[in-house]
Amino acid sequence: MAGADTAPNQWGLYPIGLKVGGRRCLVVGEGPMARRKTEELLACGAIVDAVDSAFAPSDLDGAHLVVAATDDLKVQEAVARSATARGIPCNVVDVNHLCTFYAPAVLRRGAMTIAVATDGKFPLLAVAIRDRLAAALGEAIGPALERLGEGRDLACARFPKDPDERVAALRRLLSSQALEWILEGRLDAFEAHWESWKTELSSRA
Repeated sequence: MAGADTAPNQWGLYPIGLKVGGRRCLVVGEGPMARRKTEELLACGAIVDAVDSAFAPSDLDGAHLVVAATDDLKVQEAVARSATARGIPCNVVDVNHLCTFYAPAVLRRGAMTIAVATDGKFPLLAVAIRDRLAAALGEAIGPALERLGEGRDLACARFPKDPDERVAALRRLLSSQALEWILEGRLDAFEAHWESWKTELSSRA
């Protein structure tokens, strides 16, 4: 098996974007942290059930994911043990060895999500880097990304069987100059480039 000879303390995280919209998720605990975790899941469209420290394994019935946001050691262990037995992803806040996943610091700009993680070693560093990125990346990225998504659909329709042409067209759309306009918040310049690119694309056989 690939990677089987790698020591556990050398394993890195395999980053994924988990779809929780419309799925049941469980938050165990009470207080500010539990409320924040609940709000984060709700913002992603999850159906969140919240229970206090009176956790029972049956609370996991139908759960897609569980977060234990409690300082009660017995509850932390009970949640982790029950979730692991059922194969349910589990995060026990600030208790790394009980987690099967870590929650990164997240920055959202429209459909773009940037996640910063430290493998649970020092989450505040991830937060600091996330905040630095937030200060540097303006809100223009959101609407620009929508345009880029439209462009990808157009390129796929124009070159359905020619991936090289498709990629070349998309690279012309997101040229180095176009990227600078996006990062600088110059949506008017990017919009003009977008219109020119569409015209050029439609003229190609």
